[in-house]
Parts: sequence; C-alpha cells; structure tokens
Amino acid sequence: MLGRIVDRLLQPRLSQPFSSATRRYRPKLSTRLAQAPTPSRLLEVYAKECHGFGRLHLAMTANYLGKLRVPSHRYSAHDKQLFAQLTTQLLEHSAELTPRDLANAVHGLAKVRAPDAVLQELAQLFVLSLDPAAFSTTELVMVVHAFATARFAAELSPVFAHAESELLVRLASDADPQHAANMLWSYATAGAYASPIFDAVEEYVLSADLAAFKPQELSNVVWSYMRSHVQHSSPVFAAVGAHLAERGLQGFTPQNVANVVAAFAKADQPLPDAVLEAAVEHLQRDLPAWLSTPQNTANLLWALSILEATHLVDSDAVLRGLSQRLPKLQLREKCQVHQFMLEAMTATGEQLHEAHAALFQSTRAAMHSDQDAGRSGFLHSGLARLSAALAARRIPFDTHVRTELGYEVDVKLRVAVAAEVRGVVVMIDGPSRFVRRQERGRSLMKKRHLRAFGYHVVSFPYYELTDAAMDDQLDQIMLLAED
Repeated sequence: MLGRIVDRLLQPRLSQPFSSATRRYRPKLSTRLAQAPTPSRLLEVYAKECHGFGRLHLAMTANYLGKLRVPSHRYSAHDKQLFAQLTTQLLEHSAELTPRDLANAVHGLAKVRAPDAVLQELAQLFVLSLDPAAFSTTELVMVVHAFATARFAAELSPVFAHAESELLVRLASDADPQHAANMLWSYATAGAYASPIFDAVEEYVLSADLAAFKPQELSNVVWSYMRSHVQHSSPVFAAVGAHLAERGLQGFTPQNVANVVAAFAKADQPLPDAVLEAAVEHLQRDLPAWLSTPQNTANLLWALSILEATHLVDSDAVLRGLSQRLPKLQLREKCQVHQFMLEAMTATGEQLHEAHAALFQSTRAAMHSDQDAGRSGFLHSGLARLSAALAARRIPFDTHVRTELGYEVDVKLRVAVAAEVRGVVVMIDGPSRFVRRQERGRSLMKKRHLRAFGYHVVSFPYYELTDAAMDDQLDQIMLLAED
C-alpha cells in the first residue's frame, strides 16, 4: 500500500492534467465559430485560425455568417476584406467539399448576398462534380433554396434542372412539409414554372395533413402557386382556404397573413369569409406590429380591395396609423394604400379623402408617378383599330391618359356628356387581364373605381374585339353624348 502511494507521488507532474489555474480553457474551433455573436467576431475567429482551416471549417464559417443575417455589403471595410479572403479560400478547397459542406456554404453565402461569381463557381461544382443522390433531402433542398434566394434564374442556371429528378424522388419518399414548401418556393422564385415540382407538390399537399404545415410553410405554398399564372387554377388554393377557415390564423405573423391573402387575391381565388375576417382581426388586434412593417400592411389592404372585403376593416384606425408612418411607405406601398382608400370609399361611401387628406394626396401622387401602377394591359393592334374607328366617326380622343385617380386608360374621348359624368374612357383588355376568359380581380377593381368616381367605362375584351362590337359600343357612346 505504502509503495503504491510513493509511486504516485514520484510520477512526473506533467503527466497530470492541467488545472484551470495553470491553463485557460479554450473552446474548440467549431464551438467558437458557432458562438460568435456578430459577423465581426466570427470573421475575427477566422482571421486568427484561417491557416489551419480545412474545407469543413470554411463551409461552417460561411454557414454561420448566413445565420447572423447581415448582408456582406454592410460589413466594415476590414470585415469585407476578411470575407473576400474567406470566399477565395473556400473556392480553393471547393474540390474537397462534401455534399453537406456545399449545402452549408451556399446556404450561408446566399443569405449574406455574396458576389454572384462566388456562387456561380459553387453552382458549377454542384452540376459538374456532385451527384444529387449523394445529398440528404435537407441538404439538396438547401442547395436549390440558396440559389433561388440569390436570385439565380432557372433558365440561366442548370442547378435547378440538375436537382429536379432527385427532388421528385425525395418528395415521394421522405420529404416533410418544410421540404415540400421550400423546394416549391425555390422553383417558383427561380421562375421554373413548367417544372414537374409544381404538380408533385400539389399532389403532396392534397394528400397531406395540412395541420402539420407551419404558417410559414402554408404561406410559401400558396405564394408559389400564385407566382405561376398556369398554376392559378390549382386545387391547392381551395384546400388551404378550407383548412385555414377551420384552423384560424393563430401563430401566423403579419407577413404570413399578408402573403396568404395576397396570394389568393392575385391568383383570383376566393378566400372563405372566415379567413378574411380572421386576417382583419389579426390586423386590428396587432396593429402596432403590422404598422412596423408597412409593406405587409399595404399588401394586405390591397388584397382585401381586390377581394372586395374592405368593409371588414376599421379604415380610420389603420389609415391614422399609416399617416403617422407616411415617410416609411415606399412608392408601391403608397399605390396599394391609395387603391384601398378608393375601394373603401366605393364600398362604404366614407369620405376618406377628406378625413385623411394628407395620406390620400400623397398616395394619389404615387399612383401618378409610378409607371406600373394602374397601367393598361391594352393590345396595340386593338388600339390601332379603335383609333381608326373613332377617326372615321370624327370623335376626338386622347390615348394613354392618366385619370385623376391615378389609373391609366387606353383612350379618353373628348365629347360633351352629362355633368355627373367625368368622362368617357375606353379600355382594350388584353389576355393578361383574364384567366380562362374570366376577368381578373385587379382589372375589375380598376373599372369599379373609375365607375364609382363618375367615369363611363367602355371595355373591349381581346376575344370580342370585332368591328361589329366596336360599332355597337360607339353607337351607345354617341347616344350618351347626345343625351
């Protein structure tokens, strides 16, 4: 016993572990990268250790930068230099990247808006050197999501075609709602509207328990089908609408709510009254949160206008809040708010242009200055034919006229009419204003507003643009002028 004790005492001290008193504990590199609270701190760790970095830590650093959600153009000059060094070193090791490394790297680099040249080189690596089957489902979805986030177009980037077949296999085997929603969002954002991903996700959604979808995932699904005009008739809209009528909008953020309602409105799909009422309740209950993001507020109000549901809104409270945040409203958002005010006045008779005069004047000015707001979808050939017919009858007219409301009309006639009529306007409705020959809600809203504010509106659908129809309408216009 005594001998063993003596042997222990005689052992060299260096064989014993260091105590905290003799050596400061230093977390391992991956932990220090994960715990860095800012891009500067993360890049500081990289700068100190970069000579020992391999492909794993390079990809990890890029991924953690993405999670911090600070765009690289906002970095300090010093941090921009370190970021450029990081991307250069990452590309030098690109041939060593595993599927997980690549997924982590491109996901992070897309989030921080890395230069396209860097992402393009990684895209080439994915397409030429890596088999999509070697990726897990999460990793493969991360790759297409990253390139879509970076606004890589499907028609220009082979990434989406390279991943498509394997994604279809995964969708039928081990995908979950998040996978389905994110891959659909990616292909919609990239403009790959003809991709079989749309049909496959439709089948997945219609057979799934929609209660398993998170609010963001449902929002992404309907938004994606709205982006593709050929998908506007998808039964996904009816399924999601019915589900939300029962589920409600608890747990939805203002952005989720605005995107869902706007997706239905833009796709000309009806939304159950229960969902519209829940959306307005969400707006009015959490108005400060909504007003902190004017884009969401304006988007929801505009969508409610298309769906003719502005009567559900306490307009005064919402418009007072927007008036206080007028400097934060962008041009497009002002146009949306103006159309909401016109629709609310049309629906309820409220004199909102007087009660909120400054907001009304500012938003109307936005309509006049935005070249896209209220723009006509006319057919050039139809306008030429109409102009010739008017000239033959010696009816004076102007083309491409902006009305007082901010809407553009194809033709405004210079004829004397009754005092209560502001004027006679003509619109030649091209195919973009219709879905399966059903006029779109946005076009109907525009005409509704013009008529409500005193204009006599004449409309020529592209599929009825005949000489006989034109003559009949012009005869009626002449009778109106004579009266």
